[in-house]
Amino acid sequence: AITDAIEYETKISNLFERCKNSRPEYDGDGSRFTMDGIADFDAYNKSTPKILFLLKENHDEEYEPCHGLTVDGKPFSLNMARWRQIIIELYNNPIPKLSVSEMALPKTINDIEIVDVKKKNERKPKSEDPEIYGYAEKDKDFLKEQIDMIDPNVIICCNTFDSYDILYEGDDSIKEDDKLFTVGSKNCWLHKNRLIFNFFHPSRTNGIKESFILCNMIQEGNVFEKFDWYKK
Repeated sequence: AITDAIEYETKISNLFERCKNSRPEYDGDGSRFTMDGIADFDAYNKSTPKILFLLKENHDEEYEPCHGLTVDGKPFSLNMARWRQIIIELYNNPIPKLSVSEMALPKTINDIEIVDVKKKNERKPKSEDPEIYGYAEKDKDFLKEQIDMIDPNVIICCNTFDSYDILYEGDDSIKEDDKLFTVGSKNCWLHKNRLIFNFFHPSRTNGIKESFILCNMIQEGNVFEKFDWYKK
């Protein structure tokens, strides 16, 4: 895994350039290529565990995921901040009395990686799932390289588990035996020594309910115990 910020910037810039050059539709029609990834590599590299959010796409006019996350109270940023904090808290203390609604959250978050499956920002409110799957299929080598180069411990698939499955289909595919725990329609998996959450999109307004589901999966499933990177 990369351990140096300069090396990361060099490799991610090279990756993005190769990805853009491979797809004519990434250029010239008023859309822009999404610059996602890590805001502060040194902060990410020091974080435990290392967390990646796999999202569908960025459609903001100005924001790029590589800017980091400002926790402004809107559902998207608030839920991502909560879910990050839950994972960190339960990693450090697996049986706390965790009050999700009263957790202290940072104002800015720079120590996670955000990866969008669809790198083309067309500034439209939503793309349908088949379009997202198409980008996962066509760009799978680039997306896998982006994920693998920083070797996260935890990946939260934000309604993107099917896309993750597309990326690693074949010899690297997730198997049913990899499933660790299920709560309702959501579950988590052990794959490539990573804890993979098949989870909600952070734009959901009722984030407290979803946060309790995340707590339940981690605590009831004792999921961190399944990994050699877990510091017991």
